[in-house]
Amino acid sequence: MTLTSTPRFCIGVDIADRTFVATVLDSRSRLTNTAPPFEQSPDGFRAFVDWLPQQRAYRRSTVIAMETTGVFGQRLCMHLLTEGYRVSVIDAARIAGERRRSQPKSDRLDR
Repeated sequence: MTLTSTPRFCIGVDIADRTFVATVLDSRSRLTNTAPPFEQSPDGFRAFVDWLPQQRAYRRSTVIAMETTGVFGQRLCMHLLTEGYRVSVIDAARIAGERRRSQPKSDRLDR
């Protein structure tokens, strides 16, 4: 089955070596919701997939975006693809270039 519909939700994932954080952006209302940190583990991946429907972020209406982080994001990416989610991995340099135009980058601002 090919999914060509425009997603209602974009989930931005910020990946670290032991955890990751997700923020929901709703294309209709532009409201965001940020989850508490999830562990970089199979249990954390399952908890994240269980959290998504609680945000009404279903497979058919959601794209999950994450920056290139080498090995840190690979297992999460594969898990999400196995679960049927659309995943977009974006070059970190491109994200940094976009951010420079709008706001400075810092971990404190990312929270």
